[in-house]
Amino acid sequence: MRRQGRLLLDPVVADWIDAHVGPGDVFYDIGAGTGAYALVAAVTRGALAVAFEPGFSAYKTLCDNVRL
Repeated sequence: MRRQGRLLLDPVVADWIDAHVGPGDVFYDIGAGTGAYALVAAVTRGALAVAFEPGFSAYKTLCDNVRL
């Protein structure tokens, strides 16, 4: 979720990513939505992120976010 230009992540999930995901790991984000957690794992932790999203409108946003 985005609010006032900031991405709000569930702190429990963000902490888990920080503790358990590292460079070279593969991070699978099933039901990725807009891909926030996949992008965090890839950009901040150096993981290879694989994001799956079956919803058409969310998938489009996911693709747009990855391109950015």
